[in-house]
Amino acid sequence: MSPGVIRDARESDSAALAGLFTELGYPSTPADIGERLPQVIGRAEQRVLVADDHAVIGCLQVVTAVTLELGRHAQIVGLVVAATHRRKGIGRALVAAAEEWAAQQGCPRMLVRTNTLRAAAPGFYSGIGYTVAKTQYAFVKPLPSGQR
Repeated sequence: MSPGVIRDARESDSAALAGLFTELGYPSTPADIGERLPQVIGRAEQRVLVADDHAVIGCLQVVTAVTLELGRHAQIVGLVVAATHRRKGIGRALVAAAEEWAAQQGCPRMLVRTNTLRAAAPGFYSGIGYTVAKTQYAFVKPLPSGQR
């Protein structure tokens, strides 16, 4: 199966993206994504790509950053392919498009983190050339209302 067309996300993709991120374990409504998507699409330091095969069947968000410890780099901050379309090259095509964009932005490396609960993710990433750099804990702290 072809991954369809890899293109930039549009605001009209909100409902489909909400379904994908809910499937990934991040419950989202079309209104949630509809509010967030305009805040990220079209920004120079990030890109939201979708795989479109007459419907949105996958999504990847990639961001660029410069940090003191790593210098310039890109990071995949979200990748999801609809369960009915997995293992058909769609994730691989989305990652390849993100890597190409990141290289054009002057990033010498791409990072990605994955939840240890996602059993298939390590095999997917190692199969496309990624190596484990470290294991870590992820902490979160809610901030007072109004701070994002």
